[in-house]
Amino acid sequence: MSPNHPFRTPLLGIITSTFLISAVFANGAPRSQAGSDSQHPDAEVRKQAKGFYDLMQASQYGDAEVFVIPETRQNLRNQSKGSFMSYDIQTIKIDSSTSPKTATVTTVFQVLRPPIPTAMPVSVTTTWLLIDGTWLLRVPKPTSSQEALEAMNNPSPKPP
Repeated sequence: MSPNHPFRTPLLGIITSTFLISAVFANGAPRSQAGSDSQHPDAEVRKQAKGFYDLMQASQYGDAEVFVIPETRQNLRNQSKGSFMSYDIQTIKIDSSTSPKTATVTTVFQVLRPPIPTAMPVSVTTTWLLIDGTWLLRVPKPTSSQEALEAMNNPSPKPP
């Protein structure tokens, strides 16, 4: 089929939309099978984080909420959201000693910050919790403008 075929773009759009919608909404958040990959216990956390960041990158914030703990979804809605060019999940550290289990995920995003013409790396650390067999993101309350100013004016002293 030629690239200019009149049905190519709508058909691809319908297929892509149908696949994405069914993948995300079929059973709520995609279910992870905790412990299903004993050699790589972080694989399910990585899968959930990737699903979340793929939707955020596509600006599908409402759809991304299925990856977030229900009690913190409003925090996600209240956060300012910027676009990013790409991301790389760098590290995943699972703490099995907590209840529920937690995972600390560090991700590096490539973001554009005008007037700088090239993407800059920004590292973000998030916390995921294993709730009923599914890893979900805990979104902290957004920092208020006042809190941000205070943090900049009164940085924490560095330990000796």
